[in-house]
Amino acid sequence: MADFRLGIDDFSASCRLHLGVNPQSGALYVFINRNQTMVRALRFDGTGFWLMTKHLSKGKFCQWPSPNVN
Repeated sequence: MADFRLGIDDFSASCRLHLGVNPQSGALYVFINRNQTMVRALRFDGTGFWLMTKHLSKGKFCQWPSPNVN
């Protein structure tokens, strides 16, 4: 889960610091909010980052994987 008040720079920093990946790799990184009503996807296309948002007007994303807790 991610804090959806954050912007592109913060999401790319989260990829580096928390996931240990390079956000400029071209992979798609998808985050969900706590209520599971919104997802954000971050992708680097070679010239800059895209931050896409999907917000459900009804219901929740019910098939989302649960976080790994160590």
